[in-house]
Amino acid sequence: MVDYQNQYKNIVFKKDLFSNSNIIYKIKSGLIPDKVLKEYNFLNSRVIKIYIPKNNTATNSTNFLICEGKNKYYLKKESIKKEDIKEKTHRFEQLKKINKNNSLVLPVKKKRKFFRLGNNIWSIYKFFDGGLFSGKKNELKIVTKSISKALLLFDNIRVKKKSFRYFTNDANNIVNNYKINSETFKKILNNKNNKNNKVLINYFFYQWTRLKKIKKKFNNLKKVFCHFDLHPHNIMIKNKKVKIIDLASIKYMPLEIAIAFSGLKLCRQTIYKKKTKKFSSIGLDFIKSLDTNFKKNLNKKIYVSDLANIEIMRRICIILKYNLNGDKSLNYILPTLMSNLIESDIIFNGSKF
Repeated sequence: MVDYQNQYKNIVFKKDLFSNSNIIYKIKSGLIPDKVLKEYNFLNSRVIKIYIPKNNTATNSTNFLICEGKNKYYLKKESIKKEDIKEKTHRFEQLKKINKNNSLVLPVKKKRKFFRLGNNIWSIYKFFDGGLFSGKKNELKIVTKSISKALLLFDNIRVKKKSFRYFTNDANNIVNNYKINSETFKKILNNKNNKNNKVLINYFFYQWTRLKKIKKKFNNLKKVFCHFDLHPHNIMIKNKKVKIIDLASIKYMPLEIAIAFSGLKLCRQTIYKKKTKKFSSIGLDFIKSLDTNFKKNLNKKIYVSDLANIEIMRRICIILKYNLNGDKSLNYILPTLMSNLIESDIIFNGSKF
């Protein structure tokens, strides 16, 4: 990034929705129906306290912390639109088989696993008293090694082969629509600095055009089952012990794309936390920290930044499509994703696996 100092310094590595790694709970009652509390044997408990995270970033689920004496649990509420209960039950049965290193947060055995009420599915998990990935101290190396080992395990499960497609006709039509209506794109970003908006939008269109020309490289990558959303708020750590949460985010997709996206999110969190300007050295630390056996499975010919950016662009297209349908609920995520495209190029700076 030759012109980074001039063009991008006011846009990248700023505070985003993952920057706060401390889970701050506030006590809350009345948000969990009695039928759910009864299902999990909490309704008749003498003393229970229910908390909800103040800094929750999930878009289609809600997590609750339930304290019952000394016992603590996570209670999760998810929309039925995300996944039906039969499919969810089967997936977690499969995940139990691969949890040999105890790195996954799975439902509590003694309580019923999944309960549907209306348009939501509820599930309950053992509480892990750790913090979200913050990027401080040596966390990047510890977490990178741990999750890259864990990602290899997911391919041993047998669930539906749902996969993502990149640069589809639908996505191309959406992008072309916003090329014609660039002012609409600026309004969606909802950023007061119009100059920054213009830079972000131009960078998105530039990357889209460039990467679409080499889409065959991405389409030809080998697909496996893996967790595609290992961002800082889906990874917990305590005393070098790492846990992966949000196990609904499993897809049949290239390992390279999954780990590149995760690497981008973990590295930019580390850069923000440390207030360092050694951007590419953080990227190299991530690549060097990957488990040796994991790296053997990766394609070494594609730039890590390109792998991360096609996943970022897929997510941007989802938000743009929502807006075309009148849904603005995900717009708050868009500025983060747009700046991620630039951050990825700066962090990985021509690196390959």
